[in-house]
Amino acid sequence: TSSNCLWNHTSGRSAITKHSEILESLRKNPWHIKGSAHEAAVLTTENQTFGIRAYQTSNTCLLASMGPSVELFAECNERWVLEPSVAKLEKLEQRLRACEEPEDPAPQPTLDELRFMVQASDGELQSELDRTAIAVRGRWSRMEPSRAEQVTAWVLDCICAMGMSLRDVDAAAVHRGLCERMPHFREPVEVVQMVLRRLALRPGEVNPAEPGTDENTTAVDPPDSSTAAAGDGEPPAKKAKQATTGVELSHEAIRCFAARKVLAQGQGRDGMARHDFVERWTASLPAEVSTDDSAAVLRKVSFTGDKGNLLRVLPPLHSDPAKRAAQLLKIQKFWRTDVMEDLVVDAIPRKGENPVEKPAVLLSRHCRSVLRSVGDKDKDGKPTDTAFYTSKFAGLLR
Repeated sequence: TSSNCLWNHTSGRSAITKHSEILESLRKNPWHIKGSAHEAAVLTTENQTFGIRAYQTSNTCLLASMGPSVELFAECNERWVLEPSVAKLEKLEQRLRACEEPEDPAPQPTLDELRFMVQASDGELQSELDRTAIAVRGRWSRMEPSRAEQVTAWVLDCICAMGMSLRDVDAAAVHRGLCERMPHFREPVEVVQMVLRRLALRPGEVNPAEPGTDENTTAVDPPDSSTAAAGDGEPPAKKAKQATTGVELSHEAIRCFAARKVLAQGQGRDGMARHDFVERWTASLPAEVSTDDSAAVLRKVSFTGDKGNLLRVLPPLHSDPAKRAAQLLKIQKFWRTDVMEDLVVDAIPRKGENPVEKPAVLLSRHCRSVLRSVGDKDKDGKPTDTAFYTSKFAGLLR
């Protein structure tokens, strides 16, 4: 359903309501209503998904225009309320896996096909595709995590070997460098573009930009018409500056990738000691990337387990907050409350800059809080219990 149809729904005895800023955004920006006959409909804007709840009104609501005369133009006996919602990405996974069926594989989908069938905003869909898939000649397919990690490592090594600045990385140049240095490298350039998109400070700039379109480019002065007509080969009075066409990589993304790689390769059965991690991680980073923020990186990519202080790498986490909570409880039975809340907060739908609910509220629906003695002490040095989240049924069934 296109944005031209929203206001026409009032003549069908329903209206959409919610906060004024959402309504104003819908008036100014494209939006769509998505859902098949067997799905609850959602409304998607450019970067956010909203669930639609229908409420019957006890009395008929008349809509009128106010002016010199009052004109009734619609009546409603139902109102629709928009609520920020998690993108529903299950169909994306199903559709991409259907392309891998050994007997009767489905054709690889285009982006337009995925936009039509997946109940997610364009921004959320593109973010998930960048994380899990690859497009070659406009057709999307799944990208195995192990393959993506290997190519990412090769790309970073190639960038360092070529002496390329992390502020201006060109995908085509990196692809040529990989082909020259690694005769067995057979990945298409689209795979390199995907890797750079995952590491980019601003993912939308991976494709070459037009001159003067962003802060990384310098506008090119048009040639002097009289000089061009004369054909004498003299340059114009103002030299045209070369526009930057590369992408700037995020130091934080590189730090996190390197941390995952070091932990995955170096942890034993129980984990990896922190001092061993810091030493190997520091040595693995490009010279341009600082190593000052190891504690913040570790909070994003690792956990210390139920006992002890050995580090273990976190797997990629689910984008749905409820499924992420269940995933974390499968990894280990008990999580410190502050740690688990930090791990789920970025998956909670947002209204503007803030989550629609606090992580503790969400986790209270899916977990229970318990106190455990793990050797912590209060300010007076007395032993104290620490709050943990665990499964609602942990310890109840023997």
